[in-house]
Amino acid sequence: MNQIIRIHTDAKHVVMETKATTYTLPQRIYQLKQLLPSDLFLQLSSGELVNRQHIRHFSLTPSGLYQVLLSTGATTFVSRRCMQQIRKEFLK
Repeated sequence: MNQIIRIHTDAKHVVMETKATTYTLPQRIYQLKQLLPSDLFLQLSSGELVNRQHIRHFSLTPSGLYQVLLSTGATTFVSRRCMQQIRKEFLK
């Protein structure tokens, strides 16, 4: 589980990224959210789960969204729907 960096949708497929490679999964994001431990994975949007251990930095953009920098150097954004939960749980 610690090797998983993020799980996200890409062209109607669910993709799991690790440091070594990527895998296509048959499950949906909401199904994986129920299966994976919530203390290890954080939902950033309806189409993305991120391993908390691989989050390096949150920054607020001029548009009011949070940009997330991952350990791989990739960036992603928190949806407005998930911002309240992120502030409460992660940005204490």
